[in-house]
Amino acid sequence: MPAVDPARLRRETQTLLLEFDRPAELVEGVLSLLDFYADRTSRPGAYAAMRAPQRTFSAPAPVVNSLRSALGREAADRPAQAWEVADRLWAAGHHETYLLAAAVVEPQADPRAAAWVEDRLRPGLDDRLQELLAATAWRGWRCADPEAFLALTEDWIRGKEPARRTFAFIALRAAVEPAEPERLAPMIDLLYRLPSLRAPAAQQARLDLLRALAAATPAEVAAYLMHEHSRSAPGSERDLRELLDRFPSDLQVRLRLALKG
Repeated sequence: MPAVDPARLRRETQTLLLEFDRPAELVEGVLSLLDFYADRTSRPGAYAAMRAPQRTFSAPAPVVNSLRSALGREAADRPAQAWEVADRLWAAGHHETYLLAAAVVEPQADPRAAAWVEDRLRPGLDDRLQELLAATAWRGWRCADPEAFLALTEDWIRGKEPARRTFAFIALRAAVEPAEPERLAPMIDLLYRLPSLRAPAAQQARLDLLRALAAATPAEVAAYLMHEHSRSAPGSERDLRELLDRFPSDLQVRLRLALKG
């Protein structure tokens, strides 16, 4: 693996961007650059290789980050070309090209971003890829149209497709951290409308969402948990016990009283 020279890397990245309106040539150049910087000493053992969910060049972080930033900026300026670039990067099937594809979709506020992500969901999709799609690829659309984002996630949670249902909770959690607490009220309202879930994967994803919300807006989440417990909602006692230590001491007292009935 050659040493990363920042000046050279900038020139190489800028040269690649000249091909942005020719997606096939652009992706070929990206793969060549990643291969040039690949860490060929990093090889997983046989067991790890069998379990590895993604191919990877093991390219240095500065190289990947430089490409992500440059491609993201170019995609924001040239949205018409961005979709085919993202398609081809994702289809290349490497850890690095997945990251780059999501970075290309990230600045797109167009509703097509929702459909682009949906087209890539499938049963058994690697957890890291789900996180990438939820946190990065949907960021531009989610911020541009939060009402549509919440409406779609609610539809998916109410639907019968397990992969979509679980992903919807992952996407909601991804929307919590960058949001200001006062802007989370619509998401809290959504919780009250959602049905009970039986699938373990969806239950765990929902619990992870509640953990993130409890850190951001604890009083509102405590009120929701007590409401669910008061109506004997399935899993409500488990939720209280799992999340109890996530709350400030005064709210913990109230939640323990709710558990005692």
